[in-house]
Amino acid sequence: MPFSRVRGVRGDWRRNRSCSSPDRAESALKVSAIPPKQARDHAQVDTSLLLKKVRLHSLKAKPELNGAQGQVLTYDESTGRWEVMLRGSTRTIWLKQHNMQLVLTPPPPPSGA
Repeated sequence: MPFSRVRGVRGDWRRNRSCSSPDRAESALKVSAIPPKQARDHAQVDTSLLLKKVRLHSLKAKPELNGAQGQVLTYDESTGRWEVMLRGSTRTIWLKQHNMQLVLTPPPPPSGA
């Protein structure tokens, strides 16, 4: 008998020689869930970046933006990216945390007397 369907598909358990019942065919189809790389990145979200000034670096898709500065607006958990508004513009881009460097501003000079 030719194998015309994909092995382990429900309803085709008789053709799948490695499975003797529909239940075993379904369990053969299950794949262990491997967390995506993004899920590992979400565990280390630094919420102190919100509304801070950052400098962009190591961008491969838009290298012309490397060195540009912006302000962090929001974080999207589903993508693991931060929304950053570029300095001097209303344009926003979505970046991974490792493509941003916090810009430290010096404290204001003490008022002298």
